[in-house]
Amino acid sequence: MKKNRMTEKEESVIDKIQDLIDDTEWLSDVSFDMDEDEISSADDVVNYLEDRINEIEVIYYDRAMKVLSEHDASLQDSLGYADEMGYSCGDLNSETLATILCQEKAREELYDIRDDIEEVVGEWLESDEDDE
Repeated sequence: MKKNRMTEKEESVIDKIQDLIDDTEWLSDVSFDMDEDEISSADDVVNYLEDRINEIEVIYYDRAMKVLSEHDASLQDSLGYADEMGYSCGDLNSETLATILCQEKAREELYDIRDDIEEVVGEWLESDEDDE
C-alpha cells in the first residue's frame, strides 16, 4: 500500500502554520486540517481559518459559564460583540454569549498572526517557484 506523503517543504509550511496556531490561546482550539494543495496564497489560509472560527460553538451551560466567568465576568465584552452582531437580548443566553466571545477572541488572534502566516506562505511559495 502506497503512503501519500508530503514533501519536506510541504510539511514545513503546514507545520509552521500549525505552530503559529498552537501558540495562541483561542485559535488553537480551531481544527486546521488544510491540505498543502489548497494553499495558493496566505488569504487561502486566513479564509480557511475564518471559516473554522465561525464553526466554534460553546455548548452546555456549565462550559459556557466557565468561559464567561474566566474571560468576561462582567459580560461587557460578549454583550458588546453580540450588539455589534445585531443580537437582541431575547436571543442571548450563556451559550450564545460564550460562543460569540470565543469566536471574537479567535478572530483577534488570527488578526495578530496574519503577518506571520503571510510570511510563512510567502516564503513557501517563493521556494516553490525556485524549484520549478
